[in-house]
Amino acid sequence: MGKTLGGWSLLPPIRIAIAGVPRLLREITLTALSDQEDMEVVAELPDRQDLPNLVRTLGVDIVIVSCSESEVTELGNQLIGEYRSTRMLAITDGGRSGYLYELRPRKAELGELTPGVLIRAISEAVRRSTA
Repeated sequence: MGKTLGGWSLLPPIRIAIAGVPRLLREITLTALSDQEDMEVVAELPDRQDLPNLVRTLGVDIVIVSCSESEVTELGNQLIGEYRSTRMLAITDGGRSGYLYELRPRKAELGELTPGVLIRAISEAVRRSTA
């Protein structure tokens, strides 16, 4: 949960877009995010085709995508190169692992992707860069 003062949040919610994530992984992700008061899913896309437009239009903080490990760097460069404040969390290997992609660029292996790892990665990626 974000910092609060008298019940009011001091930080805006983390704006999340989900794109190209298979149904089961998307449901797990949405369930993991549903209890997070400082995170808001602002868009869900069935594929990654309109992702650059969505990022530009909605100004999301982080994009969650499903892709192969070999696509992480190229997709990250495409998104992050144009939208410098956006991060990408790539779910790879059928949901068994993931990578966090930021402008630095830095590909941080997250290991086994669990709901807790997903929540921590999103929060740390966005909050660390805005602190």
